[in-house]
Amino acid sequence: MTTTPAPPSDRATATSGSAAAPRAEAFAIPKQPPRTVSHVVPAAGRDLAYRHDRGEIELPVTVHFTDGTTVQTTLLLDPGQVELFALQTEQAIGRRADAKRAQLLSDD
Repeated sequence: MTTTPAPPSDRATATSGSAAAPRAEAFAIPKQPPRTVSHVVPAAGRDLAYRHDRGEIELPVTVHFTDGTTVQTTLLLDPGQVELFALQTEQAIGRRADAKRAQLLSDD
């Protein structure tokens, strides 16, 4: 006498010593509308750090979103990015100083 195996069940069953796998819906993250970044600023009261093991600069920053929320994170810069940022910052400081001098001269 031959028997045919029963078709697989759609339901998960537990056997002794094992548990049924959790349903995928249990781990679903609720959908949220996308947020738009307004601007990013260095985090107040926190200094940047050099990570010698990775050769990176870590700059703590606060990301501001257009909905008013904020998130704290870290901006990672490699050595080339740090040098470029330093040059651009120096140029911006020079332009600001020039603008202040021009304003003082025009006020006279």
